[in-house]
Amino acid sequence: MRLIDRIRERRRVKSDLLPSAAPPAEGSVLERMTQRGAAGRPNHDTETERVLGLDIERLDGVDLTEGLRTPSGQMSLRPLQSQALEAIRLNNGGFFPIGVGHGKSLIALLSGTVLGCEVAIILTPASTVGTLRQTYSETRGHFRMRKVRILSYASLSQPSGTRLLEELTKAYGDHQVVLVCDEAHRVKRMESARTKRLIRFLQKHPKVRFVALSGTMTSRSLQDFAHIAELALRERSPVPRDEGHLRAW
Repeated sequence: MRLIDRIRERRRVKSDLLPSAAPPAEGSVLERMTQRGAAGRPNHDTETERVLGLDIERLDGVDLTEGLRTPSGQMSLRPLQSQALEAIRLNNGGFFPIGVGHGKSLIALLSGTVLGCEVAIILTPASTVGTLRQTYSETRGHFRMRKVRILSYASLSQPSGTRLLEELTKAYGDHQVVLVCDEAHRVKRMESARTKRLIRFLQKHPKVRFVALSGTMTSRSLQDFAHIAELALRERSPVPRDEGHLRAW
């Protein structure tokens, strides 16, 4: 039996055994991110109930190749790439624990296209910046890509990191920008400077979309990626969005 099914069976447990439904304290997962999605958010008894109520999208058989390929393009998307890109389109963001060798780079590069954004800013480890730029050069003739900016996480670790993001996006409306974290486990530590700058930027610009990709999203617990999932999916995050429920899980 799948984990989600086992959890659903436990919904008959007395409500007083579930974590409190009180709002999270200031300083919790994302300090209750500003506005985006809040107006239409349902009033769930608990974060566990919210997660159990999420719809599961079946994307088997989706193929976005023809819709994303240029007239002269010869390359095709892998099934997993098409499914991930369709999920990004449907959810206005994405959270993908996808391993090495499954085409994460092309998902990152095409995120802006499926979201209808004008620019995609991709953060990646310094050691892979050159490789990702090469992939962009080799595939841009085959697929319709929006403007792409590729940066290293090291640039975000500098004190000027937030200002750099502001400079790259100031010419666009927030809804025209997607921020993609390749190897997103690089921002799993909430106390790190780069993670704090990333969160501050997205709090200031709540309509900027966010996509996270990593084959090693966690090494210890849900707390490694709960904030990343919320940045990407907001009310659709598959894990609790406050510290009390997160610890209980």
